[in-house]
Amino acid sequence: MQGDLSRETFDPRSHYTAVRLQQGRVLTDADFNEQGDITRHRHERLAQDVIGASGGPAEGAGFVLTGGMHALAVHALDANNVWIAGEDGVLLVTSNGGGTWTVASTGSTRHLRAIARTAATGWAVGDGGTIARTTDSGATWAAQGSGTLQTLRGAAAFDAQHAWAVGDGGLALATADGGATWTQHATGVARLYAVAFTSAQNGLAVGQGGAIVRSSDGGQSWARVDGGTTATLRAVVLNGAQALAAGDGGTLLVSNDGGATWSAATSGSTATSGSTARLRALRMRNATTGWAAGDGGTLLATNNGGTTWTAQPVAGSPMLTGLSVAGSANAWLVGAGQVWRVAAAGAGAPAALPAASLLIGPGCYYVQGQHCVWEQGASLANQPDGGVAQRLAPGQYLIYLRAWQRHIGALEDPAMREVALGGPDTATRARQVAQVRALALPAPPNNAPWTCGAAIAGWDALVAPPGARLAARATPQLAATGVCDIAASAGYRRLENQLYRVEIHSVDANTGAATFKWSRENGSVAYAVQSIDVDTVAQLTTVRVAARGRDANLDLAPHDRVELMDDAAALQQRAGQLFEYLNDGDDALELVLAGVPTGSLGQDTGLHPLLRRWDQRPTAAGQNTLAVVEGSWIPLEDGVEVRFAPGGSYRVGDYWQIPARTATADVEWPLDDDGVPQARPPAGVQDGWARLGLVTVNAAGLIGAVTDCREWFPPLTRLTQLLYVGGDGQEAAPGAAVAEPLRVRVARGALPVEGARVRFTVEAGGGTVGSPAAGVADATTDAAGQAACPWTLGAAGPQRVRAHLLDSGGNPVAGQTLVFAAAAQANVQAGGGCAVTIGKGGNFEQLNTELLQKLLKERGGQLCICFLPGQHALDGLSIKQGDAPMRLSLHGCGPTAIVDVAGPIALGGFAALELRDLQLAMSPKAMLQLTNNAQLGLHGLRIDGKQEAPQPWIVVDGTAELRMHQCEVAAAAPASVVVQNAQGLCEIMHSQIAGDLAFYGMPGTDAAGAAPPAAALVNALNNGDFQVPAGRGQLVVAHNQLARLNLGQDMVKQLVARKFDGLFHTVVLQGNSLGAAPSLCAGVFMSVTGNHFTATKPTGNLYGAMVGRRAAASGNVGELFGDTATLYFLVTKGQFRGAANMVFTLPQSTA
Repeated sequence: MQGDLSRETFDPRSHYTAVRLQQGRVLTDADFNEQGDITRHRHERLAQDVIGASGGPAEGAGFVLTGGMHALAVHALDANNVWIAGEDGVLLVTSNGGGTWTVASTGSTRHLRAIARTAATGWAVGDGGTIARTTDSGATWAAQGSGTLQTLRGAAAFDAQHAWAVGDGGLALATADGGATWTQHATGVARLYAVAFTSAQNGLAVGQGGAIVRSSDGGQSWARVDGGTTATLRAVVLNGAQALAAGDGGTLLVSNDGGATWSAATSGSTATSGSTARLRALRMRNATTGWAAGDGGTLLATNNGGTTWTAQPVAGSPMLTGLSVAGSANAWLVGAGQVWRVAAAGAGAPAALPAASLLIGPGCYYVQGQHCVWEQGASLANQPDGGVAQRLAPGQYLIYLRAWQRHIGALEDPAMREVALGGPDTATRARQVAQVRALALPAPPNNAPWTCGAAIAGWDALVAPPGARLAARATPQLAATGVCDIAASAGYRRLENQLYRVEIHSVDANTGAATFKWSRENGSVAYAVQSIDVDTVAQLTTVRVAARGRDANLDLAPHDRVELMDDAAALQQRAGQLFEYLNDGDDALELVLAGVPTGSLGQDTGLHPLLRRWDQRPTAAGQNTLAVVEGSWIPLEDGVEVRFAPGGSYRVGDYWQIPARTATADVEWPLDDDGVPQARPPAGVQDGWARLGLVTVNAAGLIGAVTDCREWFPPLTRLTQLLYVGGDGQEAAPGAAVAEPLRVRVARGALPVEGARVRFTVEAGGGTVGSPAAGVADATTDAAGQAACPWTLGAAGPQRVRAHLLDSGGNPVAGQTLVFAAAAQANVQAGGGCAVTIGKGGNFEQLNTELLQKLLKERGGQLCICFLPGQHALDGLSIKQGDAPMRLSLHGCGPTAIVDVAGPIALGGFAALELRDLQLAMSPKAMLQLTNNAQLGLHGLRIDGKQEAPQPWIVVDGTAELRMHQCEVAAAAPASVVVQNAQGLCEIMHSQIAGDLAFYGMPGTDAAGAAPPAAALVNALNNGDFQVPAGRGQLVVAHNQLARLNLGQDMVKQLVARKFDGLFHTVVLQGNSLGAAPSLCAGVFMSVTGNHFTATKPTGNLYGAMVGRRAAASGNVGELFGDTATLYFLVTKGQFRGAANMVFTLPQSTA
């Protein structure tokens, strides 16, 4: 740690547990610091021993990763061309009214807080004095120099040449040349939030404390106006003589003389109950109609020029941050990650904005014993301890947490000083740093998807312990340096005790060559920077400091090296920029340095800039550091030498401390048995590392799939777990009891828990549990920690019971739950039950084809296999049963098991096959091939993975009964799920399928999607002069979230040729949400009810085509209404009826 320390004495190998004071003895800084280090070390070791390498509390784990966007401003030029600006430098552009959004490259990850536009030219402004300009309607953006690092919060533009920006410090910027130059002007206000100009000369700005300032000379000067309020104003509108302002406490002001005088308006639903919300945005459509929006979902409307305001509804209570109105089109409203369209009656349903940022949740997480806490959420680009400056390029990343401790003194945190004592320097602090970073991943080996625990070479190199080693010694002067000198016999020859610090300053990323700097004062000689003046022509920097050292030892001398540092440099690079001190400037507090700083280093006073003195004096001109030369002793001064061991690898910030003492004329450094100085690793910085997740960034720069890699741990009082024993997957006749009771075990670690209460609740099927029989029954564990509960099935069909572990108050313990399933069927032999568990602690570690075949044979073809919670590897399965009826159930025990699937799972010929409560992480070669299974159940499956060649994730070929419920399937081409040759009931309900759901075979892979087949069907069948024969089976697709429905390629060709064999006899499409278009479906009799078609740019102007003999449609709704988005019913002429549809149908529906 940098600081005025005598030495660091803590060594964990000494096993000291406390520092004990003695009466009348000296207490040194090293003693006090060692006690702190002992305590910290014990706490970190204890956390590692209890938690492991990393982990977060199950009920408060932080650093969860999600994709999203926080919108801050919106500007609509017209009904189609809209910009939305937000955090992390995100700027969304649409030219089709929000149908599609493009992430514009602004070249910055600073928050963008305001946008202004006139025709094709516009500006976006934000944090750190950021200004970006476009001249092509937002397609491209270029940074402009604002001349300030202050946050800019408001912007206005009159034409392509005149624009203004306002912000912190009451700063007002103006340009009259399109932003080539911006001039700064003071307003006398602490902070301005918004600005508006009605001409190139006349404007208003509003801000903190009710401030209102006016300009009549294009922003060159500003005059204060009394608005009659002290509430902070955050929004302003100026149209000719009409002006309005809005702000905190529901404040709304109106002026009819261009802002010279103001009066208060009334906000709220009635004149006596005004809004008290913080209003952040204000826009007027014309002189009479407008809106104001703010916190808590507050949306106020006026129709009399702002004299009175009434509340309008917004779903939920979001913080609304931006408003914009263009012409007669509905207004635009943004907040958090959503956008609304506002009509006269209020805001409509919100639409989610693209996930342009990687967001990180608040909470705590332990990293190798270090306790990392974020009180508020952040993003990858903007974090409390410094974010990632560049947006992530398309690809896959490992997101990780880096934890370390930074040494903080009074120069970095002035609040440490006690002002009551005159502000003397005081003790320093160690501060926990938590930084989220991204590691780009290469293509995975063998094309298998990356997993959280995968071996990654880049990760191994990142977390490898420091490879540098250094030895130190003090050597006598062996010969006189001049004819008048006498050689010194002492090793260390200075007259004061010192703590030398050797620190790595830079490392070449390509060669690994390193440089170092050193200080005899442990880097503690530093000076607070008040201002910096940079002369780029002369290549000189003049720095004004608050004070200099009190004597020659703590002051500067010409040619000393100083490091310009601030918080950002310390956190991001762990090093600043070194300069040579040349001379004083106008006075002793002005220091002239050779060279100029990079970027804005040291120029933002909010980042606590300082100059730190180092004591090396390189002899080569223009150099400020010393090269690391391995294997040779490098003299520092007065006998002190250091030696870098050969073969070292170096990290910026690594340091060693070398105490030098006059009493011994030597340095304190460990020696080996032969008296040779030992090569020691760095004393710091000690980093901790933890994987947080895997993130995919798609080609559009948006956050795609996110895999959570965090580890969780329950509180010590909740280490008790509910474990599966038996009773799942049985069959019995309706109303009969299953052969085996439901059995669970409660354990604390490896120890059974006696007397724990477990509640069994019937969830589906209508059966009963317990004795006496009821819908809910409690059981108590015995001395072995086990509890059992009888189960009587209900009516024919699927049955489900959930078991909860209860706490002492009889309340369910979060996360401690198990689910049991059974089937009630007539004429079956009772039996089943999952007696085989897979995973660590189960009957078998891993499942494979050979084991599955063996188990099926041993158990007479009646087998239930349960995957224990955790990660599993499955190379694939291939089972094709013969004539003997076999029944197989594969599912997860309790919480969803995660199975990494490397190859195809081909299961066929079963009388009954069930896959339930499993998360399948599929490799590019993996898929589910389910062929000729009489009864097939897919329940609670989550399927995700990476595709390399077109193939679906699930293919169902030939089944008498398919029930697919509550499944999630990732997108795939040409379809996510394919169903063909179904004979009886095919029921798909309450599922999310991100790609196509296709029936009657594999759809085509035409790059244009299904538009050509849809058009071909319309052209061939639109006249309705055809007959459709009877079909077979029933298709029910209900209450799903789908991309779209599709038809097999061969079926499309067959229908175009007017051949209708092989169709479902009845098709029911009910309550589905279809996000892409066009959808294709076919059946003899079709009922299409209550579906929502959400595509805003349907290909070929088609929402879809439904083919059959007879069809009825009602209550369907489309995002678009009209012949630009048509839903065709291609049925026998006169056999279609439609009513109450808010989607355009052909034939047309009745009202």
